[in-house]
Amino acid sequence: MLDKKFLISLPDNPLANAMHLDNFTALFPHPGLLSTVPLLILTLTLIDGIESLATI
Repeated sequence: MLDKKFLISLPDNPLANAMHLDNFTALFPHPGLLSTVPLLILTLTLIDGIESLATI
């Protein structure tokens, strides 16, 4: 058996503070972002797809 000085201590629930969910409710009332956010998502998706095809 190992001596206690060689062991590490873990908290009881190590994943309790591991994830933080952001609050995106501020995006919906802003009228300028309703068209910008989907366009940005579509653009980044297309860029990622083209990059994946280029690496093949």
